[in-house]
Amino acid sequence: MIKKKKEFQQVYFKGLSPTSVRHTVIEETVKEIIRLAEKELGKPAKDLTVLDVGSGWGEYVLELANHTKEVVGVEPYKKLYEEAIKNKKPNVNFFNALIEDFTYGKKFDLVISLTTIEHMPNVIKSFTTIYKLMKDKSLLYVTAPNKLWPLEPHYRLPFLSYLPLSIANPYLKMFRKVESFEDSSYALTYFQTKKLFSSFNWKYSFVLPDPKAVYLGCGEDSSANKLIKKVGIRLIKQFSFFWIFSKGFIIVARKGK
Repeated sequence: MIKKKKEFQQVYFKGLSPTSVRHTVIEETVKEIIRLAEKELGKPAKDLTVLDVGSGWGEYVLELANHTKEVVGVEPYKKLYEEAIKNKKPNVNFFNALIEDFTYGKKFDLVISLTTIEHMPNVIKSFTTIYKLMKDKSLLYVTAPNKLWPLEPHYRLPFLSYLPLSIANPYLKMFRKVESFEDSSYALTYFQTKKLFSSFNWKYSFVLPDPKAVYLGCGEDSSANKLIKKVGIRLIKQFSFFWIFSKGFIIVARKGK
């Protein structure tokens, strides 16, 4: 069992180069998540216990810890976990584990999963564990890229996510000098995402950001990105069909119906 986990990490994260996120984006993302959580749960942020699935080097965990009672970060990649624990706070705990193997002594008011679905080869198993870790009537906040968005977000190569690994890998190696796309190859389409969330006993919705938002996935500064965001939001508001071609998704789920 331990051997499988080691092999998984070596393949799963091979070639993945994490990029830094502007602190303004981190702050605004956390502010938006807390706003939604307080509204939906009817509890002040200072009383919330939070789980961050795929917490990376802990940038969102540490910001959440400034506002909430307790934050737990679960990160399967050991190098990122080792970076995270360097900045540990009294109300923060980090664990180096796959979420599907993670257990904890209590459940959470709020669970976040920020751009992690595309790294989950066992997405149903992962979300089954997430569901079990949530209190009744707790909240889940998820962001995820759309598999059908033409420009793959991790490596910025056109149509990379459309391709089978047998073609994606040499394509990636040719243009980015990276051996394998497997680490980021599990993104879902709009309908696949709906199917995933419909598998659990929670009420969920796809949420559109404010056109002026700078939180996660919306913080790009270029004029082209701002225009794409503005036009995309307007199209989806008028015709839900355009969710199929959205750059990514924000999904908010409340456990229990």
